[in-house]
Amino acid sequence: MFEMKDLGPGNKILRMQIHQDRQSKKIWFSQKNYLKKILRHFNMYNYKPVSTPLPANCKLSSSMSPSNEGERMELSRTPYALAVRSLMFVMICTKLDIAQAMGEVSQFMANLGREHWNIVKRILRYIKRTSNAAICFGGLEFIVKGYVDSDFTGDLDKRKSTTGYVFTLTRGAVSRVSKLQTVVVLSMIEIEYMSDCFYNAGWTEDIREVIAHLHHEYPVAPLFAVGTSIGANILVKYLGEDGENIPVAGAVAICNPWDLLIGDRFISRRLLQKFMTWLLPVAFKVMHNCMSLQPL
Repeated sequence: MFEMKDLGPGNKILRMQIHQDRQSKKIWFSQKNYLKKILRHFNMYNYKPVSTPLPANCKLSSSMSPSNEGERMELSRTPYALAVRSLMFVMICTKLDIAQAMGEVSQFMANLGREHWNIVKRILRYIKRTSNAAICFGGLEFIVKGYVDSDFTGDLDKRKSTTGYVFTLTRGAVSRVSKLQTVVVLSMIEIEYMSDCFYNAGWTEDIREVIAHLHHEYPVAPLFAVGTSIGANILVKYLGEDGENIPVAGAVAICNPWDLLIGDRFISRRLLQKFMTWLLPVAFKVMHNCMSLQPL
């Protein structure tokens, strides 16, 4: 027989530090100690930090792999695989903001090129800039939010598109994915409908759970649901499954499948490149706020 005993509030698990504030009902998870250990191991601790893990319009491909045996042997001595595995663990636990970058570099574990290794080092420089950020759960906002996007044939080797999404609950990310789609699509509209996120909120029953919670907390107040874009399809699916049993006074689904391609068609590439270089750091700050990544 084993006896259980109370060791007090937890402060560490799986190389993650835990910080709790019971008064505000919040909990933070960070890996700053482990991240600093990684930076020192790969001699990146004193490098200049960067604001994004990937540069604007970065596209990696197998054409960047070595073309001769001498270069291949030289690059085989780099700790590429070890660095990618270390960063993968961090990505799964607390650094969801590097998911897209890790999806790019993990494709070239067996045949890496110099540019692939440079991108891994850039990710480490981004880690240095954001090592003190922690993912926060809790507070008064019991709301499920989902963010999804796709590029168009971003993979230069397979001509496939990449889908990425993140779902948050109480502002902390609980479900996230960034991966290649399984088929080649011919238009931006097809990309959105091929996304695995399309019905993700439906099968996880997030909407059903949130509406049931709100109805329990405010049984007299009328509830109204509004869904836009992919959220509209998920809302319609929920309404169809539950029928007359839903505690909703009214629902509106607004779906607009058209994508604006003005940047590709009518703005010069040079101007767009300058705009993207300026926009990426701003977008990452917004993303950190959406996923509740906060300095600890």
